[in-house]
Amino acid sequence: MKNKLLSIHYLRGLAALFVVLFHYRRTLNDVYVQKDLGDIFFNGAFFGVDLFFMISGFVMVYSTKSDSRIISFVLKRFFKIYPVYIFCLLSWLALHLSNLPPLIDIVKSISFIHLNYNSTAPWFGGSIVGTAWTLTYEILFYIIFLVAMQLSQKHRTLICSILIASIFVLVNYYFSGNIGFGTHGKLNYQGTASFILKPLASPLMLEFIYGMITCEIYLKLNTEETYKNASDISRVFLLSSLAIMALMVSKGNIDHGPMNIGIPCLLVLLSAVIYEKYFGLKERKTLQFFADISYPLYLVHLLVSSYMYEIKNLFPFYA
Repeated sequence: MKNKLLSIHYLRGLAALFVVLFHYRRTLNDVYVQKDLGDIFFNGAFFGVDLFFMISGFVMVYSTKSDSRIISFVLKRFFKIYPVYIFCLLSWLALHLSNLPPLIDIVKSISFIHLNYNSTAPWFGGSIVGTAWTLTYEILFYIIFLVAMQLSQKHRTLICSILIASIFVLVNYYFSGNIGFGTHGKLNYQGTASFILKPLASPLMLEFIYGMITCEIYLKLNTEETYKNASDISRVFLLSSLAIMALMVSKGNIDHGPMNIGIPCLLVLLSAVIYEKYFGLKERKTLQFFADISYPLYLVHLLVSSYMYEIKNLFPFYA
């Protein structure tokens, strides 16, 4: 665990787990006396996606503190994302040989391009690998961050934040005449550049800024004796952030975005890393396990769920 922040690692695992619970929530419905039990518990668990974006922003700043080489950056991102993704994509295609999607959709999925930019934002028709729609935003963030890092290693967070925010504002204002933070808003553009412009115009891109700023705060924290009171406050901050998150998620009617579920996600992320800065965290095998498998779990769980009902037909006791 050397050089790895346990708080970030654990939050990544929990984020993936909550996304799984969100997608599997209906398997709890119509089973017990409370017919909508799954929706009650996990209807707001989609927040894992927003938390993922912030964690990505944090990790980009943290992992490039002393390494700004282009080749290193690209290779690390490529081997972290692509091999597992291609395995999941090929597995899905192999299991659907009798009903394969159009070739253009396969090519789009390989290229991290959403399937239909006339469809509802921010999913835009998604991807063949269901949850992979978020990877398009990740890739665009990596590209912008790489540009910022080459312009200035020291000021990469500031430059990247300005680029993301400026593109978001300019694209929305130029094509739609307004700046909105609703994640389902439609950009008034139908051209061939939709695969770039529409994701860049999504408020979800702003959540990477949340993560980057959180990392800058973490790196500048001072844990010397003169900051003893801050360590006491960090306990209260963490507990309060978790309480706010639990309250917002329990409502179930909140949405993606930096001005919605993104706010409690930011509070949890910031309070968690501050807490670890002052008090440290112990290694927990269960949390470590889910953290280690977070990315493949995130990608593969919808592939598994597509066959759950077929399994139920073969083995009635599964119900």
